[in-house]
Amino acid sequence: MKLNEYIVKREIELVEEGNRSAKYRSLNEATLKVGYTTIMLDLTSFENKLDENIEIEPVDELTVEKPIDVIELNFNIVKPRCKKPVYYSEYVRIV
Repeated sequence: MKLNEYIVKREIELVEEGNRSAKYRSLNEATLKVGYTTIMLDLTSFENKLDENIEIEPVDELTVEKPIDVIELNFNIVKPRCKKPVYYSEYVRIV
């Protein structure tokens, strides 16, 4: 699945899961392993370096045994009966 398609699909799924709204916020380069996540913060925008049409697949944090390079997708979601958005993130891997 392409990155831009995944983001749109995931926003819809987050709303269908019971949240009032979900909006894509940003993405970061990260390294993921069970027990820790290392995020590479860069002063230049990582989004500008990344093609939105790259193929990706979701990563389950609990099944990662050795460190892998991933992309952290950040969303702002508004939970039911709340007004303030909450930070939510998930990880995908480039295929």
